Amino acid sequence: MLGGRISLWRFSSIFCPRASILPSALVSSRMSTTKKHWKEFSQEDYDRIAQLRLEQKAKSAPRDPKATYKKLCRACDKPNALEVDFCTGCGFTLDEELDVQRQSDNIFLDLIRGENTGTNVLYRDDGFLVFDDKFGVSDNHLDVIPTVVIDDITSLTAEHIPMLERLYQLGVAEFERRRQARTNDAVQLYDGLEFDDYVVAGYNFPVSVKHLHLHIALPPFKHEKVFQYPRWHSHKKVVADLKQHGRVVPYAEQPNDAEGSAVYDSAIQHSRMFAARLATPAAAVAAVAVETAAAPPAEARAPSAAKDEPGRPVQSHGTTQQNSPGDAPRINWLVVVGTACLGAFFAYRYYNKAR
Repeated sequence: MLGGRISLWRFSSIFCPRASILPSALVSSRMSTTKKHWKEFSQEDYDRIAQLRLEQKAKSAPRDPKATYKKLCRACDKPNALEVDFCTGCGFTLDEELDVQRQSDNIFLDLIRGENTGTNVLYRDDGFLVFDDKFGVSDNHLDVIPTVVIDDITSLTAEHIPMLERLYQLGVAEFERRRQARTNDAVQLYDGLEFDDYVVAGYNFPVSVKHLHLHIALPPFKHEKVFQYPRWHSHKKVVADLKQHGRVVPYAEQPNDAEGSAVYDSAIQHSRMFAARLATPAAAVAAVAVETAAAPPAEARAPSAAKDEPGRPVQSHGTTQQNSPGDAPRINWLVVVGTACLGAFFAYRYYNKAR
């Protein structure tokens, strides 16, 4: 499935003819602040992209073989590895030539040295940093990095396993802090659940930044062009390779379509499940309460992620409300009264017809 990935360019040419006229890209910093997503771009926006690309092409110089180049997304400003054909942050199509720009090869060093004050570092010690991914694919998408410079997963050895496990633990610890603090609606979906069962954690190779960094994210995701095989290498695979081979065997060297598909499919399945829960209106929650009114008491049941539990925050059209223990009985009375009224209506019609 993932080995023969369909590019977003072909997809957009079918469902968005205007987008097929132009390869994707960012219009300008001013425009990126007024448009939340590239799907909101107008034809004027696309025309402006084309003009910017023509200007860039006219000024382009031969590439410096010693410099670092990346594909800069023209919709969200994210630098991407040259090997990808869509932005891994927002899913927008990247042009093979005109979106390539010279970049710093290790922007994380500014964070480590404290020179980057625009990024909120959530955790820092002598060995590690945790911060929100600037182009996160979910409301809970972190980057966890070591302070020591390691280019990518191909530079790892078995001696690095404790360090990798620490990266993972720090990410999960931040999610737990957010859950306790009720930081956002998405993280509250995990009340009573184990993060380990749903978290997506891993490393990209080839990399967009030459500094080892663990991506760790919780579903739901903003789009489904995420964690794409063969570039995505799960944390479990990386650690398993180091234990078995003493080094990481990239998919580019030893393909494993089944493994890559399984990781992707699991992530998307969980994303859709949590997205549905996040979008569930109060009426649907009430219906669930009616169906479960005759169920055993909560203490007799196994812990559940269902949103009909008393006191559980319920998402309703952008607001948060609380279910109260009295909701279910009140709903049962409505069902009884409604059923009685419906029966009376049909009885009345039958009586008139008989006359």
